[in-house]
Amino acid sequence: MVYDLIILGGGPAGYLAGERAAHEGMKVLLIEERFIGGVCLNEGCIPSKAYLYAAKLKDGAEHGEKYGVFAKDTRLDHAIVNSRKDKVVKVLTGGVRSTLKGLGVEIVEAHGEIAGRSADGYEVTAAGNTYAGRNLLI
Repeated sequence: MVYDLIILGGGPAGYLAGERAAHEGMKVLLIEERFIGGVCLNEGCIPSKAYLYAAKLKDGAEHGEKYGVFAKDTRLDHAIVNSRKDKVVKVLTGGVRSTLKGLGVEIVEAHGEIAGRSADGYEVTAAGNTYAGRNLLI
């Protein structure tokens, strides 16, 4: 099979490109070595915001007197904060994966490498297989 588009990397640029291309009727293959959503959804932006929000709530509880809010013995339970962060990440990455699959984007979870050019366009290897695509997005 020759794909219209092969995407190396399932971060925000890769998964959004896959979604848009599939909406336009292209046959898309997305290859991601670590996790759909990339660093932003899994380790960076989203987890950071979950941690910041928990800290903001704690700070608000500790300094709410000027607004008439009084709280005693505020504490941050790191296990609960981490659990909530994990749940948020799981929901968001699951949504991305579900959207891509619903649009017919094939996902290969493996390290991908450009093998070269061919008559069909590009050859990419991943998980012991070789894939051909007319277009390649890195």
